[in-house]
Amino acid sequence: MSAWGKNGSARSCESLLNQVENNEPNLKECVILPLKTFGSIELLRLASILESGQNTHLRSLQASGHIIDDPVALEALGRALVTSSSSSAGANVLETLCIGDSNMGDDGICAICKGFESKLEVIEESSRDSVVYMLKGIDLSYKNIGPKGLTAAILQIFSRLQSLQDLNLSRNERIGPFFDFFNSIPSISLPLFPSLTHLDLSECLLDAKSCTTLLQAMQPISTGPSTGKTTRNLILKLNSSDLSNSHDVKDMMSLLTQSCLVSELYVSRCQIGDEGMKVIVDECCHSSKEIIDDDDLHRLDLSYNDISSTGISYLANRLHMSFNDIKTTDHHYFSNIRVLNLAGNPLNKKMIDAIECNVQWMSTLEDLDVSHTSCGISAAVELIRRSNSVDSSLKILNLFGNQLGTDDGFFEISKHLQGGHYSIEYLDIGGNEANESGVVSVVAALKNVPQLGDENEQSTTTKEAKRENTLRTLVVGGNKGGSVLEEVVNEVLQIHPLIDIARDKPKQNNDNDNGNDNSMIENGAFDNKSGTAWAS
Repeated sequence: MSAWGKNGSARSCESLLNQVENNEPNLKECVILPLKTFGSIELLRLASILESGQNTHLRSLQASGHIIDDPVALEALGRALVTSSSSSAGANVLETLCIGDSNMGDDGICAICKGFESKLEVIEESSRDSVVYMLKGIDLSYKNIGPKGLTAAILQIFSRLQSLQDLNLSRNERIGPFFDFFNSIPSISLPLFPSLTHLDLSECLLDAKSCTTLLQAMQPISTGPSTGKTTRNLILKLNSSDLSNSHDVKDMMSLLTQSCLVSELYVSRCQIGDEGMKVIVDECCHSSKEIIDDDDLHRLDLSYNDISSTGISYLANRLHMSFNDIKTTDHHYFSNIRVLNLAGNPLNKKMIDAIECNVQWMSTLEDLDVSHTSCGISAAVELIRRSNSVDSSLKILNLFGNQLGTDDGFFEISKHLQGGHYSIEYLDIGGNEANESGVVSVVAALKNVPQLGDENEQSTTTKEAKRENTLRTLVVGGNKGGSVLEEVVNEVLQIHPLIDIARDKPKQNNDNDNGNDNSMIENGAFDNKSGTAWAS
């Protein structure tokens, strides 16, 4: 249960703080919106309640957007984040925390950590006590943190949190491109954040060198003979970093492939380009390694990096067939990519070349996003056609915003959706400027009985004979619709009741609207973005 205060229109947090003080059993998450009055006085009271052990149920405090400028209150919060094994409060401390606004800065962060450290010292001085760590997630995004706050507070203090799994430091641009994670902390503090599974440093203006020092600082330290690899499965978000220097990117990717740290890498809007893409592929795909599925990269976000079909061809040529066909000497860091985001790159109509250069490159992908790439009708059709097989792993395909509705593109797509699809579960072809007849052709195709063998092969095996439609969501919103489309949708739902067809609502005339035209809102004109479900 989230507590929004007894009266949502009241600005006072008195009622909410009373519930915390009275140990309301259903109050697990405290969400304090910016419209509420929550400043240093309120925080000091809340922190005192938590540190005293009066509350045994609250696990999450979400109070972002509030100006808190009193270091005394922030220090009290820091003390409340730590408890001891013999404390009457036991393990009754927060697990997730989001506090303050962009005015917090280094001084505010350091005040929280000062309180945190002072409580640690008190507990550690007691021979009968040990520290109990409960904090699992900290959101410090957009808090105007710079090198001072990052080094003195977060890296040296919060890095001690053995329980910490999720750390969000995004949108702190003052951290800057020259920060050295490895040399900014004592060696006894390495590796950095040993239990972390989710780290977001997007929009912190990092460059490839600083990202490399981050990976160095997080490397597991070997203390003896190897007993096997310990994987971290870290989700690492470095979006909007500067990865334009290919030489530095090479060092970064080399370290990445040698470690067992990252299973999901987000490098959207990082100025990679074709040259950087070639360096990344060469570094991540050149070395053989032991086949251990858990220490490979599973998700890669390369969206909006000015990568053309030439750059994507580098990647396509090195991706492998199914896992059973991989030889030990062929296995590399990209062998088991399951989710690939290429959205917003200028792939253009030559995308078809990247597909045909190695037709098996998408065989192990489960989620492919090529929205807003101008990939062309032939590439879109080929992606749908080649994945229309029980041997394909592709479940999600996003083709939003590629102008596929022109030149009979939807009619070509409809030819490969006869009776549905045999792999894809979610297909987004919204926002493609198709007219109603084109959309109708795609939707109506779902009613037809498929002809086995009219796709990739003329197979008559038992496996192919038993294949069934897997399509569950078809997004066609952002294209033209109307009464004819609605009739066809109703007919399809009689045959495939489990399919959700997300589309624009047809315009309805309203004589009582006093001249107000809300049709653009009703038709989803302001929702024309990938993944949007208009009407179902």
